Amino acid sequence: MKNLLLYISGIIVFLILPNPALGSSAFELDQNNFLLQLPTNRQLTENLIVKNLSSEKLSVKLTWESPDNISPVHAIDFAKIQNPELQIEPYGIGSTEIDFIRPENLKAGDYYGQVKLAGASQTQTASFTLRLLGQLKESIRIDEVNYSKNQVNIMLQNSGNITTVVAGKLEVTNIFNQKVLDKNIDQFKVKASESIENSFRISSILPGPYQVKIAYEFGDKKTLVTKLQTFWVFNYLLLIPLVFVVTSVLLASRLAIRKKNVQKTA
Repeated sequence: MKNLLLYISGIIVFLILPNPALGSSAFELDQNNFLLQLPTNRQLTENLIVKNLSSEKLSVKLTWESPDNISPVHAIDFAKIQNPELQIEPYGIGSTEIDFIRPENLKAGDYYGQVKLAGASQTQTASFTLRLLGQLKESIRIDEVNYSKNQVNIMLQNSGNITTVVAGKLEVTNIFNQKVLDKNIDQFKVKASESIENSFRISSILPGPYQVKIAYEFGDKKTLVTKLQTFWVFNYLLLIPLVFVVTSVLLASRLAIRKKNVQKTA
């Protein structure tokens, strides 16, 4: 009974007293992934909303960035944040407008950028994709297939001008035509000009030749791109007994020849 009373008292104290974790500076975005169409009049304005989840006044700094994995050709360098620093009251809402004024010579396609929001103890990112209509092209190519450290690595590049959804299938067979890897690759997105690497581990593999067959399906038209690649697996530990056997055979042959010559001269 005494333990029960202590337990109930602890719960009451927890509910009454301020909780440091709940009172820390925390915020969230009303939306963190934007897909917008650039208008013909060259200017677009979007509102970014930030919610203060804490019981303290919150200061958030906003910085425009270009994604590291995107070519400068598809980076948004024409964005302007109206309020680069927000002061948000406890449990309140802050917002800022972001203006996009596209250059006159901008070509059709997707363009990417992001806003980094930094508070006292937290950072978040809001991603933006702007699409300028026109001649839009979906194109995926397989640049390279290689094998390293029990992994098949596939370099894939989006050579089109818009974000493309890709899915695929990978098969790896050995010299006996046995499948050592048979995997369906779930859908994923590749941004315009982006290069990504898909890596797949093979748990057990013997020395010898292997064939990789990779097929990717992409885009609204379900276009298929395939590639066949052969690689060799070498196990240098197996060379030690092989070298020992070859050396022993050569040495035995040499001794036999020498013994035969000695017998002839005797």
